[in-house]
Amino acid sequence: MYLANFISPFIRGTTVQPEWECGTDNFTKELAKKTIQMTCPNDKTQINACCINHDSCYDQQNGRKNCDDNFCGCLKNATYGNY
Repeated sequence: MYLANFISPFIRGTTVQPEWECGTDNFTKELAKKTIQMTCPNDKTQINACCINHDSCYDQQNGRKNCDDNFCGCLKNATYGNY
């Protein structure tokens, strides 16, 4: 049953979006999500991927500067051409 629930959206032509991960708690996550939806909705998926990668970098203890530098570069790439 689990596999069917996982595959079903792909069969119907839709994809499952990962949970919003930009922010440190429910309030900041919701604030970040609403801000992105209002200012650059087309970049929402890419920006969220940057946040997920940033969290993973910290989880792997790759160093603050390294993780933050990669995060900033990811955000620049995700929003390139918007400003």
